[in-house]
Formats: sequence, C-alpha cells, structure tokens
Amino acid sequence: MQQYLVRILVSLFISISAVGTLSASEPILEAVFMDVGQGDAALLKLPSGKYVLIDAGPSSHAGFMPYLRAHGIRKFEAIVITHPHADNIDGFEDLLRESEVDKVYDPGVPHTLKTYEKILKTIEKKRIPYIQPKAGDVLQWDTYVQVRVLHPDTPTHANINDNSIVLQVTFGAVKFLFTGEGLAGQLDQDP
Repeated sequence: MQQYLVRILVSLFISISAVGTLSASEPILEAVFMDVGQGDAALLKLPSGKYVLIDAGPSSHAGFMPYLRAHGIRKFEAIVITHPHADNIDGFEDLLRESEVDKVYDPGVPHTLKTYEKILKTIEKKRIPYIQPKAGDVLQWDTYVQVRVLHPDTPTHANINDNSIVLQVTFGAVKFLFTGEGLAGQLDQDP
C-alpha cells in the first residue's frame, strides 16, 4: 500500500526534544504533509488541538480523507485555498461535505473551474465565514502559533498561481513557509 503521509512533529523546545522527552504540558505543533500526487495538502494540528488544512489536493488522490476519518478529524479551525486549481482544491468537496469548518481563507481570484464554483456554493450554503487575506494580515489560529500572510497584496495577477496565498507559520524558533504555487522566488524578504 502506498504511504500517503509524512509526519513531522515540531515542538517549541525542539533542541530539548532531541535529547529528552517533552512533558505533556509543553505545546506541540504537528504538521502532516500528504502525498496527493500532483498538488498539495498539509494538515496542521495546532497546540490547542484544533486543525487547519492548507489545500486539499486533486480528488483522484484524496488519500487524506481516510486519514482524517481514521483519526476522527471532522472539525477544522480553518481551511486555506491557496489558489483555485484542481490539483490544490478538488479534495475540499468531500471535506466540506463531511466536516465542520469554522473559516475559509481564499485569495478570491475569479475562476470558472466547476469544482471551485461548487466549493464556493457549499461555503455560502453552510454559512462558513469566507476571508480573503492580504499581505500583512496576522491570522489568529492559536496562542502559540503566529501566522502571517505574505501574499497576495491584491489578487490582480493574470496568472492564477501568482495570486496564491502565501503563509509563514511560526512556532517558537521553527518556521514553515506555505507558498501555494509560483511565488517562492519572488519572496525575497524574511519578515
């Protein structure tokens, strides 16, 4: 059976965890990067125990749904649609149908992809708060985690990839950069 997940545990005291064990009271951020073929899907378990899903891969590789079901994950603090291409969003159809979602972050780029239109209709039907973050915004997901929006300023680029939401997730001394597509080379500053 193909393995769909690579698990990385990150703690506030990462250097200590290399030589000892962490007590149950120390906050931990868990990041699960899922093999969804061409596309992206990353699941964050915040120190508060809440979940955030950044992209959801193509529907033909929705390998993350069995993982979510097996772990009883049915509620999300947020989902992030970095940009509306099928290889990043198709899996959201099943997720929105089966799960409770508190917030949706999306760059708000007009796109005629049928799946994207269905996802937007489901978000509206379920009355899920829909947020279009802009560069400079700080997202309040967890006390121990800082999430800064690095891009877009405004979704005006002709290329949809260049409108991708780019997030920097900081947990103590550890930083993750979620770039969507097409922008990694353009981000030349360390905020």
